[in-house]
Amino acid sequence: MPLTFCHPAIVLALKKLKSNWFSMTGLIIGSMSPDLEYFSRMEIVATLSHLFWGVLYFDLPIALIYCFVFHLFVRNVLIHHLPYFLKERFAQFLTFDWIDYFKKHWLIVVISIIIGAYSHLFWDAFTHEWGYFAKLISALEETWFQIPFNNLEVKGYKFLQHFSSF
Repeated sequence: MPLTFCHPAIVLALKKLKSNWFSMTGLIIGSMSPDLEYFSRMEIVATLSHLFWGVLYFDLPIALIYCFVFHLFVRNVLIHHLPYFLKERFAQFLTFDWIDYFKKHWLIVVISIIIGAYSHLFWDAFTHEWGYFAKLISALEETWFQIPFNNLEVKGYKFLQHFSSF
C-alpha cells in the first residue's frame, strides 16, 4: 500500500474478538512495521522487512521500539492536541501505564506485532507486482483500465493497492 497507515484496517477486526488476547498497539504498529524499512532507507527498497523471516529479525524489534516511543513520548501529546470530541473519547488512555502493561503482557504484545506484520505481508501479496496472489490470480495481472492522457495501464493489483489506501 502506498500509505502505510492503511494496513491497520485489516487487524482492527481482531478487536472484536477477545480483546485480552491481543494488544491493539502491537497489532497496529506491527501491521505498519514492514514499511518502516522504507523510511529508514529514505527510498522504496525493502530487502529485510518484507521477508517471511524478516518479520522476526527486522519488523519485531523495530515495532517494539515504536510501541515504547509511542506510549512514552507521543500518546499523551497526541491526545492533548486532538479536537475536543476525540480528546474526550481518548482521555482514558492518558493514565495507561504501558511499561506495567508490557511487563505483564509482553508475550501478547510480541504475538500481536507478529500477527500485524504478517497481515501486512498477506495484503501486499495481493497488491504488489511481486506478490504471491497477484501472480496466482490472473485477473490481478491484467490491465483493468488505462489512463488516457499518459497511456498508463493500471493492473488489478495496482488498482487494489491504491483503492485500499483511501
